[in-house]
Amino acid sequence: MFIFQLVDSRNNADMRSIRTGITPGSTQTFNIVFADLDSINTTWIKSGGQLIINVPKDWTDVQIVNNFGFTNPPSVTTFGDGSTQIIGTLSSNLGTATNQADTIQFSAKAPDITYDQMYVMYVLAQGQTTNNFSIGPLSEIVLQVDAP
Repeated sequence: MFIFQLVDSRNNADMRSIRTGITPGSTQTFNIVFADLDSINTTWIKSGGQLIINVPKDWTDVQIVNNFGFTNPPSVTTFGDGSTQIIGTLSSNLGTATNQADTIQFSAKAPDITYDQMYVMYVLAQGQTTNNFSIGPLSEIVLQVDAP
């Protein structure tokens, strides 16, 4: 799971694990794609699986923009430390011939900083495949906010 340039993309050229050149205080839009990247159409991730996005502290105004393939709406919880967690639950099986990828598109406001700062957004998943294999991928997405 990475930031993708396009909704529901499975194309390697669209994957990003870093976003640089972010202007302080700017609103950024992210496409986090939950995808079945194997070529086996007989095993898929069961509905009810979850995509979990941990937005770093100091990123504010986290809003779901669009929701593709998840139960409406994904939950958005802001914690006392200023971090936010988004949890989307798959509304149908993922990895079938008709559903290879689902996306949570959200926006967040970058911190208004006076010096360059790096942040890490963690993306996780939990669920089961049709052959009862547990999934639990992890992605670390680096966000670089560049002060003026």
